Amino acid sequence: MDNHEIKIIYPKGMRVTLKGTTFRKAVQIALENNNVIPDEPLKMIFLSTGKILFLDKNAFSSYLDGSITQKELIELTECDELYRNNDDMQVNDHYIDKGSLWKARKQEAILIDDDVYVFTKLDLNIFEVVEPNL
Repeated sequence: MDNHEIKIIYPKGMRVTLKGTTFRKAVQIALENNNVIPDEPLKMIFLSTGKILFLDKNAFSSYLDGSITQKELIELTECDELYRNNDDMQVNDHYIDKGSLWKARKQEAILIDDDVYVFTKLDLNIFEVVEPNL
C-alpha cells in the first residue's frame, strides 16, 4: 500500500493530486502549513477506490504522532461525502448555523463539532456537497 494516488480537496476549488505516494506522506503534505495553500484541507480522496476521508486535523495529527493507527484514523474520518447546510436549522435542541460542516454516512448527516454530537437524515434539499470531487 505504498503507491497511492490521492486527491486532497481544499476550499475555493483548490485541489492537489499526489501520485505514487505513501499514505503517511500524503497526510504530511495535507497538514503542512504553507503560504501556497493558506486554507486547511477538507477531504482526502483515494482515486483508486473513491474512499473519502474528512481531513480532521486533530485525528490526522494523532496518526502522524503515533497516537492512533492508520486503521483507526480511517475508521474515525471515513465518510460518503462532506456537506454544508443551506440555511440555519434546528436539530433536536441544537441550533445549527447556515454553512456548518457535516459528514455523511449511509444517508445520515453528522455535524462536525467536537463539543456536541448532532445527526439528522441526509436531505439534499437542505444540504449541498462541499467542494464536489471534480
